[in-house]
Amino acid sequence: ATLVALLRSRGASAQGKATFIAKRVSQVPLDPEAPVWQQSEGLDVSLAPQAVVKPRIYENGIKEITAHALYDDDKLGLLLEWGDKTSNTKIGRVVNFRDSAAVQFRAEPGKKIPYFAMGEPNNPVTIYHWKADWQFGPNHDSSAEFTGMVSDFYPLSGKEGGQIPAEADYGTPGKLPNDKVYMAGWGAGNPVSDPTLKAKTSVEKLTAAGFGSLTTDSEQDGVGKGVWKDGKWRLALTFPRKQNWFQFEPGQTIPINFAVWDGANNERGGEKGVSTWYFLSLEKRAGSAIFILPLVAIAVVGVLEWLAIRALRKRPSGQNT
Repeated sequence: ATLVALLRSRGASAQGKATFIAKRVSQVPLDPEAPVWQQSEGLDVSLAPQAVVKPRIYENGIKEITAHALYDDDKLGLLLEWGDKTSNTKIGRVVNFRDSAAVQFRAEPGKKIPYFAMGEPNNPVTIYHWKADWQFGPNHDSSAEFTGMVSDFYPLSGKEGGQIPAEADYGTPGKLPNDKVYMAGWGAGNPVSDPTLKAKTSVEKLTAAGFGSLTTDSEQDGVGKGVWKDGKWRLALTFPRKQNWFQFEPGQTIPINFAVWDGANNERGGEKGVSTWYFLSLEKRAGSAIFILPLVAIAVVGVLEWLAIRALRKRPSGQNT
């Protein structure tokens, strides 16, 4: 059944619309509810469960998303919309999982299109992954999850005894340099545990070249903002047109695909809904030449006709034509 679902997902791009166009605007908005997003035509994208490698999933919660695209001088922006009855934005308990979404494209356009799931060896992909808990996590008090919990004293957090600190309390400038001792993941160099990164953006930029190779990029340049309202997520995701090995240019078409995690369906890691490749084209506006050249051609034809008529009029009467 899962194989059928994957084939249907592939068939969506083969039988239906598989390409959408990024419209040129003066500035790509980060507000997912900005009216300018509707200037671009939406693309409906089918999602199927990731069942190729463990951890697998056989029934994904989100079956379809709609994608819009805009670009300006510096940025490419995507608006992703999908229905979701619940908004899962905090993971204070081990049984809680977040809502999240990701977009993936080929890292090196000069190469063939890689495998749609995490790329291939020597043919990497770039991924921008928005995480609801990174955006909304600071608004949640972790102690509210466990009201009966007894809190000890947490050194270097700036919190009084009996208070539970948040990650950001250890990342505040001016703290003692050994504060990472109390944040094991951060101290070990795990970027996902870095509170300064989460304070900067809700989007993690990654690269992958096959299953098991997912790596956080050294330069984090993606920005995202999600809004959940009336049972629907709207996510604005922007990132630079200039990437590590290429730049998104007008008139260019790139393969792109999507993934969504439904926290209410206990989706995390490899357990997600994923699409096959679709294609994004950056609108190339016609230059002035496309309007001037027809006028020049008309003028040239007019001059030639005038010269021909003049030559005929000068021809002696009675001369055969």
